[in-house]
Amino acid sequence: MSLVERILASVQWDRWIFPISFSKPINLVNQRVAVISHEHRDHWIGTERAELVLYPKEVHPPYYGRSLLPVGEYPERIDKLVFVKLNKRRIERLIGKAIPRPHAFFWLIDGRWRSESARILFVGDMNLSDVRTVQEVVEKITSSTFLNAVILPSFGGVNGHGGTNLLLALAVDELARELKEEYKIMVNALPHPVPAKWATYNAADAVNQVVAKAFHK
Repeated sequence: MSLVERILASVQWDRWIFPISFSKPINLVNQRVAVISHEHRDHWIGTERAELVLYPKEVHPPYYGRSLLPVGEYPERIDKLVFVKLNKRRIERLIGKAIPRPHAFFWLIDGRWRSESARILFVGDMNLSDVRTVQEVVEKITSSTFLNAVILPSFGGVNGHGGTNLLLALAVDELARELKEEYKIMVNALPHPVPAKWATYNAADAVNQVVAKAFHK
């Protein structure tokens, strides 16, 4: 089992988890940490199951408790994982240009397991304009260092988010396939609400994890 898969299975991503099974117990954070992309309540469902909820400092959570940890400009290290929040300003600094305000915060998650290192870009929700931003962020990161996987939302027909009907779904589909082909990285999906055929792994709702099941392409 790769380190990327271990990281996917070790963290709750907004309201979703990747129920990837292991023959041996993993030793990362074991799903006690949920990392949140923005404050919309449908992304916070089930986070009370995590011991610790990481969220961008600029976000106003729908509830408060001792388990909430706002992440600002500095990375947050938990066990063998490091969480880095990318807000609009940091993304603009990274890619060297102005961008529309993203629908959600981006996260970079770095992990180490024995002698292996891995990095995942997590984008929990998107506008149509964010499709280009994700592509440019991936291009910039891979030009100077490494990136092993991306997590993107997978849409059905949706109005809003800067597009109508299937426009956003088709744009994310095209983006995912481009990332896999051009950059040779794993691309995984958070169903919004439909699973994605382009995904290596589709996440499951943390509340209904027994019903939903990830599948491998």
